Amino acid sequence: MFGPFRTKRPAAARTPVKQRLFVSHLEDRSLPSVAAGMAGDTLVIKGTDTGPMADRIRILGDTVKTTNVVRVFDGQREVGMFKGVANIEVRATSNSTVAVDLNDYPSINNVFIKETAPGTNAISFGRGTITNVNIAGNSGTDTVTVNGLTAGNFAVDTGLGSDQVNFGSASLKQVTVSSAESVDLSGTQAGDVTLDNRSGPLTVTTTGNLNSLRVFAGSGALSLGGSVAGDVTFNNFGALDTDAGVTGASLKVTGKVGGALQMTGTGLDDNVAFGDGSAVSGNVEINLGAGNDSASFAGTRGKTGTSVSIDLGAGDDNVTLMAPAALNATKTSIMMGAGNDVATVSTSGTQLDGLTLDGGDGKDILRTGGSEATFDNSNFEVHE
Repeated sequence: MFGPFRTKRPAAARTPVKQRLFVSHLEDRSLPSVAAGMAGDTLVIKGTDTGPMADRIRILGDTVKTTNVVRVFDGQREVGMFKGVANIEVRATSNSTVAVDLNDYPSINNVFIKETAPGTNAISFGRGTITNVNIAGNSGTDTVTVNGLTAGNFAVDTGLGSDQVNFGSASLKQVTVSSAESVDLSGTQAGDVTLDNRSGPLTVTTTGNLNSLRVFAGSGALSLGGSVAGDVTFNNFGALDTDAGVTGASLKVTGKVGGALQMTGTGLDDNVAFGDGSAVSGNVEINLGAGNDSASFAGTRGKTGTSVSIDLGAGDDNVTLMAPAALNATKTSIMMGAGNDVATVSTSGTQLDGLTLDGGDGKDILRTGGSEATFDNSNFEVHE
């Protein structure tokens, strides 16, 4: 009636499938720290962020993807694209960077950049054409870099701090820099250049071609290469704390000056050096004031009808005229002032016509290598 008893085999247990956990990436909804908009034909850009890594403003002229627009970026994020831009105004916060690369965008009339708070800021200009550039810095350590820009007037006041302004292969009609401690004009083509930091130190290097150059410093170091078609003025005011290890001013000329050269020293220990190949076609007037000053000459100064006047003032001064120095001016006067001075003159390979060398009061030494001095000299107690 009943068949054989059979035991039911239990079903095999299923292995649960493990679900891999993952994180869904949400759309970045953070707001940019840079705001930009048009006010008439002026593009106004405002930074709002602060801190060690604040605004990263980039302004790019685009004539390829979209005809004649200016694009604004906050770092890598594009803030907006704008047409009809004739002027640009930027207000950056502390510790910001502002980079302007207009490329082939049609000429911008005015670019104004203002640092609204102290900090370490960097401003750079790349290729583009701008009629007027005006930069108002703030206290802190600022760097301004210009490379590839064509501009009419370029004016920057970096504010207080150990600031640097570096001009590369730029073409500028007029340049004015205030408050910076270092200005590099290497390779720059510029018209009239004025550099002013008369309350502090100022280091200037030029290797480009300028129309004229005026430098005003508390204590300056001017390395003058390249060429200046017109006049060079280098005035030092000595308004520095000598207890901080600050020495006097220095002038090194290795290039050409087509006009006059005028220098006023600090009254500290100043140094003047004209290198081989240097030339000044106009009058030379150098007044170094008191201090243990030194002056050396190996190039050409002056030409017929011009005058060279160098006054080293009181102090233990040192003057060296070495071949192939050529003092071609109609009259050259070197006054060494009171003090124990030393003048070394090479009478071979130098042109010393019209030279007058005065040692002033003190125990002064004139060294001519045993040769007879062929120029007017006075107040030297020892001849070697």
